[in-house]
Amino acid sequence: MLRFIVVTTFVSFGWCFSTSAQEPMIRGKTISEWIVELKEGKTPNQRLVAAIILALDEKKDAKVLEAFQVSLANETTPVVRLRVVGLVKNFKQEHIQKLVAPLADTMLTDKSPEVRAMAAEALGKGGEKAQPALPSLIKALDDPEAKVRAAAATSLGQVGVSAVSILPNLNALLKDKDPTVRLAAAFTLGRLGNGAIPSVGNLGEVLLNDAEKNVRKEAARSIMLLGRMANSAVPTLAKALLKDESVEVRTQIVLALEKMGSDVLPAVPALLETIEKDADRTVRAFAVHSLARSLGADLNNHLDFLGERLVKDTEGEVRLAIVSELGALGPAAESALPDIRKAESDLQLNVREAAKLAIRRITMPIPKEEPKPDPEK
Repeated sequence: MLRFIVVTTFVSFGWCFSTSAQEPMIRGKTISEWIVELKEGKTPNQRLVAAIILALDEKKDAKVLEAFQVSLANETTPVVRLRVVGLVKNFKQEHIQKLVAPLADTMLTDKSPEVRAMAAEALGKGGEKAQPALPSLIKALDDPEAKVRAAAATSLGQVGVSAVSILPNLNALLKDKDPTVRLAAAFTLGRLGNGAIPSVGNLGEVLLNDAEKNVRKEAARSIMLLGRMANSAVPTLAKALLKDESVEVRTQIVLALEKMGSDVLPAVPALLETIEKDADRTVRAFAVHSLARSLGADLNNHLDFLGERLVKDTEGEVRLAIVSELGALGPAAESALPDIRKAESDLQLNVREAAKLAIRRITMPIPKEEPKPDPEK
């Protein structure tokens, strides 16, 4: 009875196991039969169904992967080729590794730009295991179709590549006529580590001048990812913070400045102006956190300003950010206590609670360090 229930359950999902052989049956056929169908099926639909079924096989042994190799090399129907590459894109990295060569060939030679772009994306999903395809990905940066150039640029950032070999290509793509390509180039530059330092100025130009907000936002994010290695961009970040019309971009700029630590000093006037005048409350709140976390103890040079903003800002989100950061300073923020005490009567509960906590932190006595015993006595 139990055996009947188990078999019935598997069959309900289209899977069952033969009692005479151990090869799994899927929708009435063995894996071997589906492999033959993918490689030799007479109709596109037969081959497509076989690809979908085999993609469900978690193990994907050498025979299954070889069938996908054959399909990538020989499939003549564009719709089937696109679907096969799309299925491969979702394989585990160790399986994509076995298909790097046919994917790279497909990316460079297929007549369909959609298939070429999908092949580039699949290589990116392979991560470092797809590194043998790096020369092909670099070639694909010159593809006549923007979607292929963008996919190749993005995948280079995912696969991992020596910055020296592609900085000129990526810098050129930052000026591509297509915004998706410019965004992809900015994305990859942010993931090259210190190798991207020579391109920080290029990212700054994009941040200041690109017409597309998503591209500017990605440039700011890449500068953020490079952190203090990109400290030469601080003046550019400050300028862009005060001029960019996009809330999303300004927010990303503030986050980038937070990663600059003490190197943020040239941007402090811009952060103060943002805290006081930016039209968006979230940008103002993020600017408070950025100022505090990058300056650390030096934030006490701006206690009067922050106390004033705590009293005057009309948005609870901003007041909460200010009182939280003042409290984090501890006793060093003592001169801000009068303004913090006013926040104990704030209309918003979370601001009142944060104010109480800040007061405890600021007024808490600093415990004296007990002298350590002399081990020689």
